Amino acid sequence: ILYNPAMSGTIPSKQLLFISELGFADDKLGAVLVGLPAGKGMISLGAGYYDAGSVELNWIENDEVMTQNVSLQRDTLVLLSYEHPLFSNLYAGVTVKGANSEIAERSSASLRPPAAC
Repeated sequence: ILYNPAMSGTIPSKQLLFISELGFADDKLGAVLVGLPAGKGMISLGAGYYDAGSVELNWIENDEVMTQNVSLQRDTLVLLSYEHPLFSNLYAGVTVKGANSEIAERSSASLRPPAAC
């Protein structure tokens, strides 16, 4: 569903999926996806979170060594997806996503307008 919304057509009934992972470098991933039948199609709702852990930044400013512990990267994603069967084994789908990424607590990026897949 995250990459291809038409895949939700292969789900026979409503489903709930939880994902939680802790990596070797203290990175964390979590997500929840819900698939609900809607007539002949399927509606999916989801949210995800990724945290890459923290790191110590060191730099020189005005001949003084500066140090700060920052989160490497934090990402969030929300999505709303709809799938509808076209033929017996052919499905079409569309997904609207919103994403936000914060990098080293110094830069951020967002995908605010709807993006169709």
